[in-house]
Amino acid sequence: MSSDQVESWKKTFDAAVSQQRTTTEASPPIPLRTLTILLNYERCIADLRFRGCKLFNSTFADPTLIDNMASDNLMHQTILPRKPASVKQVHLHAFRIESDQVTGTPSTNDIIDRNAPLDVQALPFAQRELIYHESRGHDGCYKAIELYQHFFELCPPVSTGMKVGGSTSGKGGTIVTGLDQESLHSALGFAAPGMGNVDFVVDMTRMQWGEAGRGSLGELYYLGSVAGYYRAMENVCDDIEEVGYGATHVAPSIHTDAMKSCASRVWERWENRDTEGWCDYCGGPDSSERRLLNCSACKETKVRYCCKEHQKAGWKLHKFTCEKKKK
Repeated sequence: MSSDQVESWKKTFDAAVSQQRTTTEASPPIPLRTLTILLNYERCIADLRFRGCKLFNSTFADPTLIDNMASDNLMHQTILPRKPASVKQVHLHAFRIESDQVTGTPSTNDIIDRNAPLDVQALPFAQRELIYHESRGHDGCYKAIELYQHFFELCPPVSTGMKVGGSTSGKGGTIVTGLDQESLHSALGFAAPGMGNVDFVVDMTRMQWGEAGRGSLGELYYLGSVAGYYRAMENVCDDIEEVGYGATHVAPSIHTDAMKSCASRVWERWENRDTEGWCDYCGGPDSSERRLLNCSACKETKVRYCCKEHQKAGWKLHKFTCEKKKK
């Protein structure tokens, strides 16, 4: 991808999603990329399936874990036999309920069970983060779209070009991603003002498919052109078929209250952006336990990162807008 393409995309993506409350003065527009990062962070930490759950074992630490589960009928008689031939590798991550508290994030190194095997506790940051997003991304596409929907409800009526594609059809148990011949998935499409066709796509739950689900510049989500999205999906599946397309709203569900709370928190974080920063890669907030790191070159935009790993990962995108490059 050329720097001209990235700069062109950035101008498109940073076209503001207008936001203001009817009872207050208008807020500055929030770039769609920033909105996506913050919504994705809040969605992950609010996932009730993993509240109080910590990682106890994983094939990342023990490649023989699945073979050693010979007595697990669900795994060996139901799940694995339906695995498509195109699936080359299966990952298994086992979590255990440790408390009723909100589970931390990979950046806080707070997702591993304290009684987990030493090999699990020694997993490097990159694998901890991948496990975190593989698990939180599962079955999350409609919740992700609902997040945008509730955020837009906080704004005055505007034409967002929001479209939902696909079928509109508690904690514990087994969740499986990618072991069916076919599976439904939805992403959010945006059209340029005055245009009827979708120009670019946002998909914040692609990481459920592992490294193949990253954005074109290594992001934890996809934000790019429609053509680019189709190309990116070639890394995930053999073929993609459009089964539904049109403007609609996600119907209320058991997740609605939680998604509304997430959207409200993002609104508040944006309103308090001058005093409360966030990681430009994952959306994590500043805290006494984890102080944000500032990009030393960016004085006006105040680009921050929660850890060295995210600062390095975010450079693939940030290098196109870093103030150091403008000098």
